[in-house]
Amino acid sequence: MKKFFVTIGMLLSMLFAAAFCVGCTPSEGVKVKATVQVTETEIAIVVESVEGDAKLIDAMTALQEEGKLTFVADGQGMIQSINGKENAADWSHYWALYISDAELSDMTYGIEWNGQQLGFSNFGAEALPIVEGGVYVWLYYQSLPA
Repeated sequence: MKKFFVTIGMLLSMLFAAAFCVGCTPSEGVKVKATVQVTETEIAIVVESVEGDAKLIDAMTALQEEGKLTFVADGQGMIQSINGKENAADWSHYWALYISDAELSDMTYGIEWNGQQLGFSNFGAEALPIVEGGVYVWLYYQSLPA
């Protein structure tokens, strides 16, 4: 039961972070080079270089323009779908973001990815600043974790 409430809290935190992004648009005048590893339920973005005040949405946009992934964000910058997999209205399946930056995430609810500890992001893609060498992993949960 505790894990259920933790998961609900994480989801509310994502919605709260997105609420501060009303009217945001992808950053202009930035350059981002990133690589992406894609599976059916995992999108791992590793930032190789950044020029300017780039956000994760900028890296995702660059990767989308290169044809390496697709995504849809709502008017507040909340990611609604990646590569055709959508968040469900009842949150029975959804994308969750984990990042390598411990200061911008909650490491308590982290995961291990390729031997590196990642924390649950405190920000959505529209507001999350990215750094060179940063790792940003979207995981698609198909039901609430047990």
